Amino acid sequence: MHVGTENQAGIRYARIGYPLASRVAALGQRAAVPYAMLFVNLVAVLLGTLAVALWLRRHGRTPWYAALFGLWPGVIYAVFRDLSEPLAYCLVALAVLVFDVRDNRRLAGSAGLLALSLLTRETTIAFAIGLAFAVWFADRRLRRALAYLAAAVVPMIAWRAIVTAWLNVTTIERSGTGWKTALPFYGMRSWWPWDATHWLVFWTVDVPFVLIGVGALWLLHRRRYVASAVLFLLNGLFFVVFIPHNVTIDWGAAGRNATPALLAALYLVPAVRRRSLLLAGAAILSPLWFLLIAWALGLPPIDVMTL
Repeated sequence: MHVGTENQAGIRYARIGYPLASRVAALGQRAAVPYAMLFVNLVAVLLGTLAVALWLRRHGRTPWYAALFGLWPGVIYAVFRDLSEPLAYCLVALAVLVFDVRDNRRLAGSAGLLALSLLTRETTIAFAIGLAFAVWFADRRLRRALAYLAAAVVPMIAWRAIVTAWLNVTTIERSGTGWKTALPFYGMRSWWPWDATHWLVFWTVDVPFVLIGVGALWLLHRRRYVASAVLFLLNGLFFVVFIPHNVTIDWGAAGRNATPALLAALYLVPAVRRRSLLLAGAAILSPLWFLLIAWALGLPPIDVMTL
């Protein structure tokens, strides 16, 4: 609950989803909690990958691209470290699978799943905003989009208000760099000159997602797959371009925090017409690219992902 002199109890209790799921999986037995945490995360990775695969098949693409989510080194890192990202983004993947702007009941289910994801980790917020935009873009009914966004976000706000009143501590994780976080790529630039770990972040996180961002901007320019492009750009900006100094401290932190950008990139697959571009994109998001760059930099990949 404490990091140095900082009391982080509010931050921990705000992310209540993963601890609750682990407690339920452990059947309330404290000795079983470590095993339950591993079980929850492994099931979350498998279920999240399946949800993306089903979504891709529904949109006429091979489901095999979904494996990029389950094999993303940032997700593997989160499983090894018993972190909340696998469960949070599993819930997001299920929310996207359920999402259908033509059906209010499915929209309600999608918003409910997003609400659970936000109670697990607040970094899923870009999906709530992006899918609310998709609701508005489909029929230009602002009230409907705002209702979707409120259903997804208000439970998190209410719970954090309760935690703040209960513990009298903040539930917001501070970046430690103030206004400088608003500068593009300040988090990475603040570590210059880079060591091997930061070069690994550059080649396996920054370069791939910036290239995909260029493609998303092209889709916006051509007015194709606008909602999917906006969804990716929101996640790319929040979790690649504007991540703070303390999140780029090493690959583990930067890689797992880029998971939403990876997931959003998979929802751009139906927009790509050229198979060569799809294969190139899959290659630079694959664990093989990560292993190749880590080897070239003289870094032991397993240590980077697990220690």
